[in-house]
Amino acid sequence: MIVLNLKAYEASTGEKGFLLAKQARECASMANKRVILCPSQLDVLDYARRLQQFNEFMIFSQGADANGYGAFTGSVSPAQLAAAGVSGVLLNHAERKLKPEVLKATVKECKKHGLVMIICADSVAECKRCAALAPYAVAYEPPELIGKGLSVSKAKPAVVQQAAKAVKKINRRVLVLVGAGVSNATDVNKSFELGADGVLLASAFAKATDAKAFLNSLLEQCPKRPLCCEAGTCEACGKFKA
Repeated sequence: MIVLNLKAYEASTGEKGFLLAKQARECASMANKRVILCPSQLDVLDYARRLQQFNEFMIFSQGADANGYGAFTGSVSPAQLAAAGVSGVLLNHAERKLKPEVLKATVKECKKHGLVMIICADSVAECKRCAALAPYAVAYEPPELIGKGLSVSKAKPAVVQQAAKAVKKINRRVLVLVGAGVSNATDVNKSFELGADGVLLASAFAKATDAKAFLNSLLEQCPKRPLCCEAGTCEACGKFKA
């Protein structure tokens, strides 16, 4: 599984970002492997309305707030996201950290509306806490490596293995992703060797000269075995089960 965080780069917002989204969708369809796209908060509703999602291509918000409908100025409500067709939410990224009690409340609100969640964690200890919330996946990302071009799978291979084992010990159904510095097919392959179920990346895709070719090179490293469930009944697969 490949998770693409488009952040708010000029090259990955608006119509430029929509072109990346269409290319990601095509790659996922051709490879028959899961790609999750996380557009900017200003784009996510537009992309979700314009692009049909399916089992191997889902659109996630880059965040959400722990409230429903009501007098919440500036909030991103899970209820609104779900109603607009957004499939899930990326929570607790290093650039948008949440206090533990806020994260717990946000997870509860997202689950209430059927949103699939990937929760980011910056340490093995935080991976354990996040896994206990039973999300779809936990993404281990050391903040000091984000955007540095040095993959966590190369810089901290032992810690990646520890994180993967820690998450599975808490909840074996929670997938483990690794991020921070993932920038090529070798990084992706190494991540799987260390026990990850997928990777989370941003600028390497958003700023790639040929984003489609780049993503295809990453998907070639993803195993063909099912990463979620055998029967298509997990919270992610179940959203688009025929």
